[in-house]
Amino acid sequence: MKEQPLKSNTNQRNSTLEFERLNPSIIFAYYLLLIMITVLFNSPIILMIEFIAVLGLLIQVSDMMSALKTLKATGIMALFIIIINPLTNHNGAHLLTSFHGLTITKEALLYGILMALSLTNVILLFASYNKLMTNNKFMFLFGKILPRLSLLTMIVMRFIPLFLKRFKNISQIQKMRGINIDQGSVRQRTKALMQLMQVLLVDACYNAFQTADSMTARGFGSTKRSNYQRYRMTRRDITYAGILASGGIVLIGEAIRRIGVIQIYPSLQMNWGTWQEEGLLIGTVALICGLPMVVELKEELWWKFYK
Repeated sequence: MKEQPLKSNTNQRNSTLEFERLNPSIIFAYYLLLIMITVLFNSPIILMIEFIAVLGLLIQVSDMMSALKTLKATGIMALFIIIINPLTNHNGAHLLTSFHGLTITKEALLYGILMALSLTNVILLFASYNKLMTNNKFMFLFGKILPRLSLLTMIVMRFIPLFLKRFKNISQIQKMRGINIDQGSVRQRTKALMQLMQVLLVDACYNAFQTADSMTARGFGSTKRSNYQRYRMTRRDITYAGILASGGIVLIGEAIRRIGVIQIYPSLQMNWGTWQEEGLLIGTVALICGLPMVVELKEELWWKFYK
């Protein structure tokens, strides 16, 4: 049987997001504005727009299963906050129900919902941040300005994922030796867990010493740090930087006028602005949060009509 020659698909684009190819300063500014939106505004409409945007971005940069797994974990945490806050916080002027002296107010319930949604947004945006903002990009931005602090920040942000990964690998190896933290009595599982933690800590210390020796051998801190990869600011980057800067100014102005901010305590009050002010705020938030989708849509249209 004659083999068919492989067809070269040169016109097929790279699966990397176009947003990921922007200058690291643009990506970092984008996430700063997302955090600003979460901190400055607590309107349910704004938080839901941000939630949809960061969830969609997380699905794009990872995959559906990983995003749903992250969403499931944050959803459990959010549900816990929504349930616990009204039971422990009795402040508020609008009583919903009372049961055996336990009062539940509308303000406490609403505060729990908004706080849970805000924390969910923060977790989801940091999950996508770790995918898009690589160590090399972070060091490119802050390596020359704050070399030691940027390196320490990068190490801290990578510590927990690496620690969990090593714990998983070591636990699988120890299972072959009969040390299993999932079987046996509580005492046996605790003993197995302590043995695993001992091995994990020794391994972490050994890796830390190796990293320190490697940095010393490479002369870290002796001269000004150079970058492994250069990122130049293009016209496209300047355009998106202008969009983010203009959006940031609008957000600060709307926050000063208390548009999109709900006063929950001591009594629930909503500061409604004019429909122009509300529309400007919602449109700005949608544009900033959906900037990666705008970049991808522009690339799709360019690819369709100009290629």
